[in-house]
Amino acid sequence: NDYEYLNTECENTSDFINTIFNENTWKLNLSVEEKSIDGNFNCTVYFKEKIKKATEVIKTKDEVEKIIHTPDDSLQNIFNEETLEYRYRGKEVDNYVKFNDELYRIIGIFKVEDGYGKETEMIKIIKSEPYGSYKYDEKNYHNWARPSTLNTILNTTFYNSLKEDCRKLIGEVKYYLGGYKTTEINTKNMWRYERKKSGSDYYYESNPKTWIGKVALMYASDYGYAGDSSCEDLNLFNYDKCNNNWLNINGKEWVLSPYALYSYSNFHISFGTVGTAGVSLDQNIMGVRPTFYLINETNITSGNGTIEKPYILSL
Repeated sequence: NDYEYLNTECENTSDFINTIFNENTWKLNLSVEEKSIDGNFNCTVYFKEKIKKATEVIKTKDEVEKIIHTPDDSLQNIFNEETLEYRYRGKEVDNYVKFNDELYRIIGIFKVEDGYGKETEMIKIIKSEPYGSYKYDEKNYHNWARPSTLNTILNTTFYNSLKEDCRKLIGEVKYYLGGYKTTEINTKNMWRYERKKSGSDYYYESNPKTWIGKVALMYASDYGYAGDSSCEDLNLFNYDKCNNNWLNINGKEWVLSPYALYSYSNFHISFGTVGTAGVSLDQNIMGVRPTFYLINETNITSGNGTIEKPYILSL
């Protein structure tokens, strides 16, 4: 049940009243001494919405699909075992969250490593609308961990603009910085390439393979997996046959995944009627949607995920 019993208040009685609420049967028993009744009396029963662990709520939703990745020793160590993800997929999904008095959307639930190397499940959310438009890097280099200009903006200016209770919900986790050297790639393969341990096909020269921090961007594979399962084998960067992706918005925006062939290029996603990802010079100015993970202890206190009634979060 989504509600829990608080208390009962009765009118036209003295204090000689006893209430017993059975949470299993949802029956309320009232015991009142006869001398305390002054004619008829009315009672009001109060309930409140239950506080639920956010990950457990999201896993039960019909729009959320389980995706299983098989073990792969060529990936970062956390992926050497079978990996289970929960992702919102399709065009119309109720995955809205109210965060910092603005709308965000839930990408899914993922196994991540926190800043101490501990594995845990976290919900990943993305701002519903762009925070603004920025260059990826003033020096025209796609090393996110250096940090790039965009990394600094998101983890100082943006992060510091959030309310304190919202900042407490953001987890410090390991992000994976792999990409690919061509645009001929589908979603399932891109997911693996983003997480490779090494290789010139996935990283430019000696660029870092991971970054531990709080605020970043969605992966190119996050965009791909937001379409339904019929799109998985399509070329991610020619998504003209997949127009049922809830991440579609107007304009262009950066993603975290680099174009590994050059030092100065990064993948981005072009939106319109359909989404198409491509390569762009890092000094181009594009939309930015902050993306981050919520700590495992995050609860949902109310809401149902619709745009009219987004989830409300708390610790």
